[in-house]
Amino acid sequence: MQVSRPALDFARLAVWGTTMAIVSGCSTARSPFVSQEDARIVIEVTSHNFQDATVHAHWTGRRQRLGTVTGTRTANFMIPWERSVQLRIEVDLLAGRSCMTRPIWADPGDIILLEIQSRINEMDCFG
Repeated sequence: MQVSRPALDFARLAVWGTTMAIVSGCSTARSPFVSQEDARIVIEVTSHNFQDATVHAHWTGRRQRLGTVTGTRTANFMIPWERSVQLRIEVDLLAGRSCMTRPIWADPGDIILLEIQSRINEMDCFG
């Protein structure tokens, strides 16, 4: 079965925009079941792109630089995180595009997985 090019672009968009796997439920208050050491989130960024990428986290009016992911590598970042808040991740490719994910809910103890695809086009970037 031959898959059309627009279908492949849509699949790439779906993977890039929603490959944020979250491990836990949503709540608006701090969970009594999360220890003080786990009051953080982990963001794992896997880059399939050859360009280096600078990664920033955006939440409740804050913008925090997480670090750089070298081309075709994986990097892990930890952020102190005390309650359930919506999070967006910005990816700035070296000498390339800047893209932002859709907002997702992040809770303390979550592990968020993000993949940067090898080719990012206009449709892959969210405003």
